[in-house]
Amino acid sequence: MLFARDFRAIARDRLRGCFWAVLLVTLVAALLGGAVTNFGSGFQSNFHLQTEAGAEYGSAQSMLLDLLQSPRFQALESLIGLYTVAQLLIGGAVSIGLCRYNLLLLDRQERSMQTLWTGFSSFGKALGVVLLSWLYTMLWSLLFVIPGIIAAYRYSMALFVLAEDPSIGINEAITVSKRMMKGNKRRLFCLGFSFIGWALLASLPSLAVSFSLTTYLMSGYGQSVFAVPGTAWLSLWAVALVLALFGSCCVATYQNAAITAFYLDVSGQRHRIDGAAQPVQ
Repeated sequence: MLFARDFRAIARDRLRGCFWAVLLVTLVAALLGGAVTNFGSGFQSNFHLQTEAGAEYGSAQSMLLDLLQSPRFQALESLIGLYTVAQLLIGGAVSIGLCRYNLLLLDRQERSMQTLWTGFSSFGKALGVVLLSWLYTMLWSLLFVIPGIIAAYRYSMALFVLAEDPSIGINEAITVSKRMMKGNKRRLFCLGFSFIGWALLASLPSLAVSFSLTTYLMSGYGQSVFAVPGTAWLSLWAVALVLALFGSCCVATYQNAAITAFYLDVSGQRHRIDGAAQPVQ
């Protein structure tokens, strides 16, 4: 049986010599809402939460509230809302393309950025799988949090199933994923948890910028930040956002390859990854 360390070893083997090219594809996919599992797609902005949190700090509170109510920021938040809706609509199709890209990576076959767009031929099914998986997960979550989490793992391979067999139906893809994940949910949880150190490391630059901004606002200099309407604050926030996106995509590049190896194992296609890592006895 293969474990988390084996899937990570397979991922490192396949990414050797092509990490930056795969990172670029992962970055584009993330911006468009793409992911290789149903847990959540793409890079979601938390602009609204960050700005409201900033409103609690010291003498800058009233000026920050005025800034948030300004037409410029309201327009920005509207654009972010439209962007989030667009991610939801096209994220499924991009996810299918990202799954195919990672499958080609694991098979050591030729691939390119164009592979991302191949999922749009199954646009309706991809959107249906994402929405139906989300609906089922939410219904299970009504019972309790734990059943909802288990349901998310149960449906997590549906995008891979659809990526490999575009003719399959939406419910059938979810059913196949459920069958694959029977007895394997703990393994996928352990695989995801094994990346927590990398995720924390990738978040450090963003956390440092956010901490510096918070300290600055609480130190009493907040008014000077907003003397020019939000320029300094917005610049720092933009830096934190870019660093967070880059760091998360670096981790996602590594993690996506490992999850793809996991899918090949649970789908009975282990021959496609044999030789890249020795199983742990």
